Amino acid sequence: MNRITDLCSILNFKSEQGKHSD
Repeated sequence: MNRITDLCSILNFKSEQGKHSD
């Protein structure tokens, strides 16, 4: 359980959401 991994996951999720945003 690494916080860095969580941060990366959150950043990736945000990035994906932004791309899907029309």
